[in-house]
Amino acid sequence: MSYKEKIAWLYLGAMGLCFGGYFAYLIANPGFYDLPFLQKFVPLSIAGVLNMVLVGLGHLWLYLKNDKADRIATDERDLKIDYSSMKIAYQLLVYAMLFVGCILPFYVDGWKIVNCTILAVVIAELVHGGSVVLSYRKQMA
Repeated sequence: MSYKEKIAWLYLGAMGLCFGGYFAYLIANPGFYDLPFLQKFVPLSIAGVLNMVLVGLGHLWLYLKNDKADRIATDERDLKIDYSSMKIAYQLLVYAMLFVGCILPFYVDGWKIVNCTILAVVIAELVHGGSVVLSYRKQMA
């Protein structure tokens, strides 16, 4: 498994775990939207900080575990995989932001729009990481 694929798995796992937990919390607690304004930041802050810590520790572990040549080596294949997966994720993010910014304000307000925006960013990042992993897997088969 290449270093870039390991990084993609790291981001997929950390984001899926942290923000999956955040959205599970929202589903399990319908009273979330009745909380005072600043208390709504607590679960989101926990998810964000946990994601940052997991990714940071994962990068450190991968840095120590892999050779310098593996970490630095980026060839045309890696650039093409990153470009194509970023293109897919960016298009998805643009369409999701158009939905969140142009349609949702007519139906919902406040934190529901914020959470939809966070969900759109998380989905776009998961698509990016998943596309990177699938591209590397496809080339190995």
